Amino acid sequence: MLEALPLELAADVKSVAAQTMDTVTMELRDGARVDWGSAAETELKAAVLQALRTAKKSKDSTWFDVSAPTLPVTKG
Repeated sequence: MLEALPLELAADVKSVAAQTMDTVTMELRDGARVDWGSAAETELKAAVLQALRTAKKSKDSTWFDVSAPTLPVTKG
């Protein structure tokens, strides 16, 4: 999954954890948490995450859930 991330996003990743193959989470360098889920749809998840991190309403969020990339969730 990490190898498939765009370079800009990969550079923002501070740490990655997973209890199972389907529960991948990342901590970004700015302290935000990302619930990624499985490695499925990595390209779409990366695009959604990048869009959320730049959108006016969600760019300051501290938690992003892109595990279901067509229904992402933000908080904070």
